[in-house]
Amino acid sequence: MVNVQITYNPYTVRTEILLNGKEIEDKFSPLMYVNNKRLQEWIEPKGSWQGIYKELRTSTGDSQIRIDFIGTFGDFEDLAYAKDKFGDCFSHIELVHKNKDRAKDADPYQKMIQLRELYKELQEGPIEEFKTPDIQKNFDNAINSDFRIVVVAPMSSGKSTLINAIIGRELLPAVNQATTAVITEIKDNDKFEDFLVNAEDKYGNPVARNVKATKSLISELNYKKDPDDPEGKDALIRLIQLEGPIPNLPSDILNTVFVDTPGGNNSQNLEHEELMDQAINDENKSLILYVFNGAQLGTNDSNIILQKIANSMRNSSNGKQSRDRFLFVANRMDEFDVSEEPYEEVIENTILPQLASNGITEPNLFLASAQTAKLIRMIAKMQASR
Repeated sequence: MVNVQITYNPYTVRTEILLNGKEIEDKFSPLMYVNNKRLQEWIEPKGSWQGIYKELRTSTGDSQIRIDFIGTFGDFEDLAYAKDKFGDCFSHIELVHKNKDRAKDADPYQKMIQLRELYKELQEGPIEEFKTPDIQKNFDNAINSDFRIVVVAPMSSGKSTLINAIIGRELLPAVNQATTAVITEIKDNDKFEDFLVNAEDKYGNPVARNVKATKSLISELNYKKDPDDPEGKDALIRLIQLEGPIPNLPSDILNTVFVDTPGGNNSQNLEHEELMDQAINDENKSLILYVFNGAQLGTNDSNIILQKIANSMRNSSNGKQSRDRFLFVANRMDEFDVSEEPYEEVIENTILPQLASNGITEPNLFLASAQTAKLIRMIAKMQASR
């Protein structure tokens, strides 16, 4: 049995492979492919690269292997995923997370906490140069960058209802037509008791400034039309920004921002489609939450969005990482009679084949009933306020 040690640092994007305790001396070894590449790029086959497991099998000539991995929990899980999918080239694989007990210190959340603590020590220390307004501003900008979750969906998927369920309040309008004519950003801020709304029109004029958000106000802003549009179709409001406390999301380390986009078939503004396209293709900035009606698959606008997502996955150089940034939410699952058709059968016989027909396999799939979840959260909020 060959013993392999793989050390991967996601922050420096450096990988070290030792075979039986020795470094790889042959600079032309295929295993040198992993240098300066993210783990998610080299665990799977790509082009002439066979994936880490088949390359190890070819390079070592041994059918049995033990891999000691040193790295984060998330990266170990991805390596384990690749083992299950591509490890059949070995008769036996022993995969060990060698630094499991210490891996929590490498967790990004823990890194952020440590960074804040170090910065606090500098601010309280004797070096005045670390206390200037410019340094404080730059640190705040770096540490408080927004984590954007862009929500995309075809019409009548229950997207707005799902977002209402997430924030635990009835704020976004939700009816069976393309309701979201304006892009809406919802930012988590646990320091607020209520949600405040800011909005400006397409000409840069303020329309609302730190006003308490209500469903009627958001609906009014969504449906305002540009008086200068002779056809009366163009939306007047460019952007609606909501900020307030989203349940179960910490805002002390990470600023989560949900971006509610118009429905996939809403063509009132080409900028909306461009935003969706940019979000789908920008692997560095956005997590994509794709919401669809689990009881009504295969609509034309749904297929268009799914094909855009599939193209982004296919053209990415980041392998598994490019797929993991897409979350697929099958909403309205409460419409199924599980006594007649269990959810397992719906997934296997309907949902997965429909996604696969658009080029999406192994989706991160979640079943939901946004309406039920919204009511549960709203009731819990009312009980907590008593």
